[in-house]
Amino acid sequence: MTTNHLIWFAVLSVFVALIFAYRGKKLARWKFTSNFLTFFLFLFLALVLIPSDMPAEVIQYSAVSIIIFAATAILFDFLSGGFIFIKNMFLYGNLFTGSLPAYLVEVCRAAEFLSNRKVGALIVIEKRNDLNSILAGGMNFDSDIKAEVLSALFEKNSNVHDGAVIIRRGRIARLKAILPVSTNEGIPAQLGTRHRSAIGVTEKTDAIALVISEERGEISLAYRGKLSNPPSQKELSRLLGRALRGKK
Repeated sequence: MTTNHLIWFAVLSVFVALIFAYRGKKLARWKFTSNFLTFFLFLFLALVLIPSDMPAEVIQYSAVSIIIFAATAILFDFLSGGFIFIKNMFLYGNLFTGSLPAYLVEVCRAAEFLSNRKVGALIVIEKRNDLNSILAGGMNFDSDIKAEVLSALFEKNSNVHDGAVIIRRGRIARLKAILPVSTNEGIPAQLGTRHRSAIGVTEKTDAIALVISEERGEISLAYRGKLSNPPSQKELSRLLGRALRGKK
């Protein structure tokens, strides 16, 4: 086997490995590990079943192919897992310590500030379900999440204080959004449109909604159609973290 042959064979093997990994990750939505093991098994059987008088160069080509493919596939899978882990750390916080991601810490700070000043607000955090299909009105927006920005949006002299602020993928994505109002007859009569909208959007999707009462300054969290009133910032962070990870 010449050096040029080995180089071209290595390039081809890497190309095939990446296509195979792409199909497993993006197109077929199969488990990549299962695909890789199946492919490896076929190659292994091919080597075992080859005639004993097969030229040594052919066997060498096959062995090199398996090694290169395996190394490329494992590296690709490792890097993909790393990117997913980093993304989840940003969106869902530290799964080991239970701490909130930075953007939700800012949301909690804004909620506390608005609560102390009795400024009404409705903040909806989109998770996996796309909210566009149930939203009405509003305007697109794109901004980092800072407590000061969120607080300013809901000030009474702001042109965009009505409706809900939608948070998508760790950014403020929409303002003045109109949400579906819950028709649940069990909702207490003293709760207004903001609270009913918060319950409504969480009945239809996996979103999380934070409501600040304009009359009482009370912070409420809606998730899965249920409303809770955390008595402290620590409890709010705990409930928000659980809802973010899909727990009641």
